[in-house]
Amino acid sequence: MKVNNVWQLEADPTQPVAEVGNLIVAYLRAHPGNEVKILTAIRSDVDDALEQFKKKQSPQEETEIEAKE
Repeated sequence: MKVNNVWQLEADPTQPVAEVGNLIVAYLRAHPGNEVKILTAIRSDVDDALEQFKKKQSPQEETEIEAKE
């Protein structure tokens, strides 16, 4: 016998930061003991994506973003 767990999620696309954060928290709660492994993998993926997006930005856009932080 095979049992499948499937999550169906609803997310508000106008709140991407909060919704992605909520999704991460849900997965961390569902996989106790694996938090560091999950977060490390997510960090790696985010860092890779940031590098790609930064390469596509103009120097002026990058300066504007850093000023907001």
